[in-house]
Amino acid sequence: MTIAGGAGSSSAAPLVLLVNQDDAVRVAAAKYIASCFGKAGVNVTVSSVPFSQYQSMISQGNFDMYIGETELANDMDISPLLAPGGACAFDVPANSKTYAAFESWRAGSSKISAVASAFNSEMPFIPLCYRMGTTSYTSGLSGVMATSGDIFFNFENWGLK
Repeated sequence: MTIAGGAGSSSAAPLVLLVNQDDAVRVAAAKYIASCFGKAGVNVTVSSVPFSQYQSMISQGNFDMYIGETELANDMDISPLLAPGGACAFDVPANSKTYAAFESWRAGSSKISAVASAFNSEMPFIPLCYRMGTTSYTSGLSGVMATSGDIFFNFENWGLK
């Protein structure tokens, strides 16, 4: 599951977090995430819509943020999330520094740390969880205290450094 989209502040109109209403777990996650944003002073409203409307809104770029899921191939190729026209690259800029760094790394002309650095500065999406029991986060976050039983433990206290 990932969350993707822009950012805002409490003085602006509420951000809308789009979610497929047919998935109760994602709807609950969206409500919890909106609550956590609220505690940080960012007004987020959850828009829970039928799957066909959800797909349409995402493909048209009609969202602030959305919760989605993608399955990577065994080679962990993230280009569908970053490449212009990629199957899951909604709202990722065509000139993504993260994608350029990823392609440079795949060509053998840079280190994976360059990909991590570009991702950290752009944050084109936020990985929320992994189904294989792995989690990661950028060095730009503070207060992360995930446990083996709850990777989102203390989520409401996470912040940007």
